[in-house]
Amino acid sequence: MTKTLKTVSALCVLAVVAVSLTGCGTMTPELMSGTQAAGDMHYKWSRVMDNSSRTAWNDFERLFFLDQNSQANPFVSP
Repeated sequence: MTKTLKTVSALCVLAVVAVSLTGCGTMTPELMSGTQAAGDMHYKWSRVMDNSSRTAWNDFERLFFLDQNSQANPFVSP
């Protein structure tokens, strides 16, 4: 490799490392504290559990073909 290509590669790696260490820059005031209120944590946990359970049931339905009509019955299943 040429010296210029090595220099550019090193600068790119350095820039990626610098950006990954600093994050998005300045933080908004609501993100300045490192803790969350109990209500916020409960709401987040509830939302995550709801999403996870709906995803699991959707996967279960697809796994056992419950989301499709049966080919043996010409009528739509409720």
